[in-house]
Amino acid sequence: MATHETGHIFWACDEYYSPGYGGCTSCGHCSHGVDNGNCEYCNPQSVPCMMKSNSDALCAYTPGHIGWLNGPIVKYLSYEIDDASGDGNGGADPGESVAMAVTLKNWGSAVNLVSATLSTSDSYVTITSDYSTYADMALNETSTCNTLYAFSSSPSTPLGHTATFTLDITGAGYDTTWTFDVHIGEEPILLVDDDGGTSYQLRYTSALSGAGYSYAYWNVDTQGSPPLSELNKREVVIWFTCQERFLTLTGQDERNLRDYLNAGGTLFFSSMDYFWERFEWFATDYLHVDAFTADVWSSSETGFAGDPVSDGLNLAMSYPFTNYSDDITPGTGAVSIFTNSTSNPGALRYPGVGTAPYKVVYFAFPFEAISNGTYPNDRTTVMDRVVTWLLEPQDYEPPYVALNAPNGGEQWDAGSEHDITWVASDNESVDSVSLYCSFDGGATFPDTIATGEENDSTYTWTLPDTPSDSCVVRIVAHDSSRNPGEDVSDALFSIKSTTSAGEVPEVVWFGLFQNYPNPFNPLTRIEFSVGRTSSVTLRVYDVSGKLVKTLIQRVVEPGRHTAFWSGKDERGRAVASGVYTYRLEADGNTATRKMVLLR
Repeated sequence: MATHETGHIFWACDEYYSPGYGGCTSCGHCSHGVDNGNCEYCNPQSVPCMMKSNSDALCAYTPGHIGWLNGPIVKYLSYEIDDASGDGNGGADPGESVAMAVTLKNWGSAVNLVSATLSTSDSYVTITSDYSTYADMALNETSTCNTLYAFSSSPSTPLGHTATFTLDITGAGYDTTWTFDVHIGEEPILLVDDDGGTSYQLRYTSALSGAGYSYAYWNVDTQGSPPLSELNKREVVIWFTCQERFLTLTGQDERNLRDYLNAGGTLFFSSMDYFWERFEWFATDYLHVDAFTADVWSSSETGFAGDPVSDGLNLAMSYPFTNYSDDITPGTGAVSIFTNSTSNPGALRYPGVGTAPYKVVYFAFPFEAISNGTYPNDRTTVMDRVVTWLLEPQDYEPPYVALNAPNGGEQWDAGSEHDITWVASDNESVDSVSLYCSFDGGATFPDTIATGEENDSTYTWTLPDTPSDSCVVRIVAHDSSRNPGEDVSDALFSIKSTTSAGEVPEVVWFGLFQNYPNPFNPLTRIEFSVGRTSSVTLRVYDVSGKLVKTLIQRVVEPGRHTAFWSGKDERGRAVASGVYTYRLEADGNTATRKMVLLR
């Protein structure tokens, strides 16, 4: 709004402004690049022009306005969704049929016989009720449609999709067209602005918009912390704390994020001083940071070749506030994705490989400090790669694998060479193959033939001198997401002894075998064997050597035995993700192996 030289107040208008026209009659102002932004062309939601004085008398300088004010100016004002026949959340969701109330407002002289027809060219939307009449409207009056409009959206509509509707409005001697947007489904991304009231969220919003993502915005400074119910609506939560040192995440924030992640959520968290304030369980168990060094003042971040987020990136940093960036040590299952100017990890993602119940990207430097350089070293590219990786569906489909030989009936001599053959395939790729042999019909598999082999369909095996008529081979194939698929021989085969007559082969029975599955969550199986009746203890320890759980402490008979660990300590409490050792002791013999628990 601008003040006329005689004290009159005016708004730019269609009548006295059109593209290319130099300004409003006599006043010489127009918001289209001239005044303060009230022109319909510049700001369609602004009040339309009525040249008038402070006393609402018509402006004497522009008598042409008198005739213009005698006409109606009906505009779209708002809409409201009624999805009582759907999930009742007050919004349009993919696959839902909804009713929609549309409200108009008249900014001009009185109008009657108003009606409006709704249309859209959006391929995801089908309008099922497109016409309504409206009540007569005097100056500044509103009217909501007499008949609800209705539309349905395809089940395949992307979450947060924006559908554009056109409203053709007619009245007695008047017609106009307006467009408005309706979001279908909750936006898949929630941006949580936790920067203490500064405006650095604009660097996030511009990067998200530039990458083409629809998002919802939450301001902690004005709205308080987002509740779990709000987090659970989203596929991705982006949370940043900017330069905050004492007001980063609260304990309730951490608990809400924990529950959100445990339900399968994904998180991008950027904070250079969260650890300085509170390096506790959420940092280690959910951000997967084992240790940190505060305030290393990184001036650059360099990506890793082949990493889906940082490949080929060399980011210069320009801090709009004090640089308190950190070094971090990624925990078990996580991988570094940027190295900072101190040659240490400055960011990570979890999981590094394979699948996990949730995904996390953590920057120990502020995303908003990334200098907006030339592609690809710009904030939009970084944001796009982070969100793309977080949204990328995890593969839980195991490989198909079929063992062809030995498949039953073979009689092979100990020490001879024979080919183990198989066929394995996967919807992604088969990364490795492992082979095991059982001498007791598949009850146990004490002999590891090979691990980490290429999927080349053949492995030449030198048979062990372990005679048995109850042999089977097991093959386990892992894909790039570490999903296992396996097969075993369909029937028993034999390994014949080559020991000379009168010789008694030595049987070695004491052994501790690798747990399976590994990594695991929540349960793993541990097998061991003893050659005679023995007093046995089998215990689990953490990396510091502290006892976590005693699995077996008793006398056992000769042969193969199995124990299970559910990831809990002696008091029944779930322990954190990490590396653990398990140790078998029997008759003076000791064996130790490692295993990985991934929560």
